[in-house]
Amino acid sequence: MRTHRTLIAAATFAFVLVAHAAHAQDRAVPSPTSPSSPIASAADSSTVYELSQVTVTPQLANRGELDRTRRMVTRDRRITGQVAVEIVIGRDGSVERARVLNDAAPALAEAALTVARAMRFSPARDGDLPVRVRVETPIAFRQ
Repeated sequence: MRTHRTLIAAATFAFVLVAHAAHAQDRAVPSPTSPSSPIASAADSSTVYELSQVTVTPQLANRGELDRTRRMVTRDRRITGQVAVEIVIGRDGSVERARVLNDAAPALAEAALTVARAMRFSPARDGDLPVRVRVETPIAFRQ
């Protein structure tokens, strides 16, 4: 009799677990941070894509202005070197965030961030929608 109750309890517990898992799977909603989610691509402007995830990559739109900015930043200082910078390009093509990725002298890092923040791009796109994208780029200073 006791074995029979134990078997019934175990079977009921297993049934509840399976039913709960099936119910949770039915209610699953795509993660809003998943770039492939229709919710993320259509409504969530806070999602930051990786460069490999976009269908149209951003293109630098202000190269001439950027060269002037670079010369202005280094004009009075003898700054030379290369800095790896990570930037987040917004849906409008402007640089939203910039950070130095490698060890660089403070003056070199400051100059690289100034140049990075002056960059303007054509927006990255996922299909027809403009999206935010993370890009790593080197910024070089030569005399």
